[in-house]
Amino acid sequence: ALNQILDVTLRAIRNQSSEFTRYETAYEVQAEYSYATSQGFYGVGVYAGRDVFGDNFSRVSAFYRW
Repeated sequence: ALNQILDVTLRAIRNQSSEFTRYETAYEVQAEYSYATSQGFYGVGVYAGRDVFGDNFSRVSAFYRW
């Protein structure tokens, strides 16, 4: 439908390790779905990944934009 938007972003980073710190390749994905009405945009989002230290993270959100 014309009043719906899906936005997906994928990212990766590879830092050079040093003698003091060993980095892993980091990955993240962010996805947002929004629905337009005459009053504004309603939506939900998901953000997740793994950082350069190997730790996982995630966030789920809901939003309203006018």
